[in-house]
Amino acid sequence: MNEFMAPSTKKGSQGRDTSQIESQLKDTRRFTLSLYAGDVQLSMQLSRIESWDFDVFKIAELTNGHPLFTVAYDIFTKFQFASKFKFSDSKLKSLLREVEDGYHTSNPYHNNIHAADVTQAVFYFIATCGLSKYLSDLEIFAVLLASILHDYDHPGTNNTFHVKKGTTKAILYNDNSVLENHHLTQGWLLLTKDANNILSSLSPEDYVELRENVIKTVLATDMTHHFESLGRFKTKVAGAGVNANSREDRMMLMQMCVKAADISSATRPLKLAQEWALRVMAEFFNQGDLERESGLPISPFMDRTNTSIPKCQTGFIDYIVTPLYDAWSTFLPEVKPCCSSLKETRAFWERAEKEKMPFNLPKPPSLPSSSSPLASSSASSLLSPLTGPSSLSSSLSSSISSPSAVAAASPSSSSSSSSPVTTPMTSALSVAISASSSLPSTMSSRKKK
Repeated sequence: MNEFMAPSTKKGSQGRDTSQIESQLKDTRRFTLSLYAGDVQLSMQLSRIESWDFDVFKIAELTNGHPLFTVAYDIFTKFQFASKFKFSDSKLKSLLREVEDGYHTSNPYHNNIHAADVTQAVFYFIATCGLSKYLSDLEIFAVLLASILHDYDHPGTNNTFHVKKGTTKAILYNDNSVLENHHLTQGWLLLTKDANNILSSLSPEDYVELRENVIKTVLATDMTHHFESLGRFKTKVAGAGVNANSREDRMMLMQMCVKAADISSATRPLKLAQEWALRVMAEFFNQGDLERESGLPISPFMDRTNTSIPKCQTGFIDYIVTPLYDAWSTFLPEVKPCCSSLKETRAFWERAEKEKMPFNLPKPPSLPSSSSPLASSSASSLLSPLTGPSSLSSSLSSSISSPSAVAAASPSSSSSSSSPVTTPMTSALSVAISASSSLPSTMSSRKKK
């Protein structure tokens, strides 16, 4: 890794001086405003990309279903990656088009909107919360590349489903982190195309390092290893602390960063958390329906006939999201406002269980033709020429009008089926519920705490 990209050691374990990055971000904020000057709404929405209340659904609506391209292009531009790593703007655009096209918009949750949301969350941790002082430019590049690829070509079903069905993916990856390996393999193949190869100017050493960072970061989203990974991170923070000069410690930070982003839906402002909740339960129940039709055992929390949505959500928040964000905000205090949103969302679900609120899940999205133009003329000029992926209808991207129209939220990546735990929510939550079953009260009674 060359000297320009290496973390400064002037601050010891506190990491490098980030004044240069802050200056770059300030300059490119002005660039973003001018780039989208033809579309005031889009420009205003993107001006909030460094905020936790960033509305990725609105971006999807304003770009007619191209949120990942728009968000990732804006972020890559802010960090001036093209000039630092010597790739052309046309290659970046070509790559982002193909990556977005590989996310299935028929999935209510694991789609290009989720990928854009995770990418923005990673950017927030880096640029707003100060993670940049621990990472080199090459590592920031790697973790953002991992973000856009982390659920590439997600089929809308989890690892356990593929293992139970004996699909080609499960056989290919020996039942081990099936989807995470699939996302990496298929996503990296895009980078091997000359038109998309934004890594061609990297030195062999930097290429190997970046690829290793991307692989380990995406594999860490397999929730089978969640408790083990979180335990190591908490021990590190509470003990010797994170050392910016240790590559192992920086690798841990990259993994925790994407993990936190991947399960961030419940920590967003309530309106956004509810929208994600609506989508994830629809996708879970779709898998349950497929399992029922195939004569397979229905995975935990995926049977639409007997699943308590509020209990799932409060359990997920209590056992997965809150412990991770407590640890993450201990390390990065600027993350604490996210925890405030989480408390509000949990209170809603507790009330929903008490009041037995009904929930209406979305129907499968109606998709415009793949040739439909972008709503935004300025975004359209960035994507052109583009036949483009089919996109979610703007009606599905609209916000939820009432609390009774929401469902439980969950993180994105599916868990490895080599373990009895099953999916981002069910993987750890099934363990949590099983552990709590010996208690005299149900999970819904946790409101007394």
